[in-house]
Amino acid sequence: ALGFNKLERAQDLLFRLKKHFASHGALQYTQGKWYPGEPIPRWALNCYWRKDGEVLWQNEQLFAQIDGENTHFVEDAQSFIQTLARRLNITEDCISPAYEDTYYYLWKEGNIPENVDPIEFAKKPGEERIHFRRLLQQGFDSVTGYTMPLADVTYVNGTVSWYSSPWGFRGKYLFLLPGDSPMGLRLPLNSVRSEPPALQHQLRERDPMEMRKPLPQSPSDLRSDILITPASAPYNVVRTALCVEPRDGKLHIFMPPVTTLEAWVDLLYTIEQTATEVNIPVILEGYPPPIDPRLNFFKITPDPGVIEVNVHPVDNWAELVKNTDILYAEARQSRLESFKFMVDGRQVGTGGGNHVTLGGYTPEDSPFLRRPDVLRSMVSFWQNHPSMSYLFSSTFIGPTSQAPRIDEARHENLYEMEIAFQQVQNNPNPPLWLVDRIFRNLLVDLTGNT
Repeated sequence: ALGFNKLERAQDLLFRLKKHFASHGALQYTQGKWYPGEPIPRWALNCYWRKDGEVLWQNEQLFAQIDGENTHFVEDAQSFIQTLARRLNITEDCISPAYEDTYYYLWKEGNIPENVDPIEFAKKPGEERIHFRRLLQQGFDSVTGYTMPLADVTYVNGTVSWYSSPWGFRGKYLFLLPGDSPMGLRLPLNSVRSEPPALQHQLRERDPMEMRKPLPQSPSDLRSDILITPASAPYNVVRTALCVEPRDGKLHIFMPPVTTLEAWVDLLYTIEQTATEVNIPVILEGYPPPIDPRLNFFKITPDPGVIEVNVHPVDNWAELVKNTDILYAEARQSRLESFKFMVDGRQVGTGGGNHVTLGGYTPEDSPFLRRPDVLRSMVSFWQNHPSMSYLFSSTFIGPTSQAPRIDEARHENLYEMEIAFQQVQNNPNPPLWLVDRIFRNLLVDLTGNT
């Protein structure tokens, strides 16, 4: 899946599509799928923008490119996180330098046979050896990056305040878990000061049925005047953290999970203001923003032999056709095509499912949740006309294909669907959550293709 030059092609396509759909959007590199047998998770390139058309990220030059020539080091990371903490009203005693686990890598080095040079051992191929070679070059006592525990409080009026707490460790130093992932995914959270379960810092997702107010025109209006002190903080120990890590000469900002879109937009705005002040372009990574109908996005991810693009939702078919034409044209400029040739010369699709997802921006907008009789009619029509399924299928059909039918996985599925239809029929106006619970496990693709 992670083929040679694939990330370079995907990033080129990302910037090309951003010019069409989100000229003032934000780019974030997040963790993608992780299949058995793969050493590390795949990457995912995301582009976010506000549906109301307002600016989300002003200066595109502050986005560092993966293949760029930036040279930034630990000193720049320290300066950046200190400036960011000041803008978030966080004291510097909450910032901790992070180190690789010296004891673990000394143990690894000690297990190398005596007649093998550790430097020569590290030159052999393999993800772990590449990481080991990098550590040998920079030294085990070097700072990997800086971390700052960070949590948000979003008030009823939509404004946001931030708070933190110092992390203390038994060994006085923050040692990262061994691995190749960004440092934000390797934080030793089990070593952070323990608290009773009832008092532990928890993230609570926002109710998807909750009404959202429009975001303010300027992100600067999101910051609350309320300063949270340790005495007034909701939790004594914050267990989510923002990290700043210099990696391959670029400054990577690991975004922590937040509770609301308002908090994410405010943090993003503060990061851009900090990058402007210190004049350092950054690469955003970490946790994506909360799912929110006020935010649009498209995503580019790798798959074996292909680059998968998930475009954003649209309101009508004409807009979908327009976006698809833009995608195909820009993909060709990125030296990508949507077809391949078989051994016998036949031209076929690249193997992707070319899925079209129907629904709504919010649960209330979904015609299938509001009108389960429409969902029943559509499923029944598709089931009783098998040619429809095979018309839209690609090279493969059956339960492991890209478009499995509900009767191709388990034979009892149709019997269970009949029971589900009866539950809907007996309740003319079922609540949205009930429709979701009735059908979610019957209409899901058990093979994970869709």
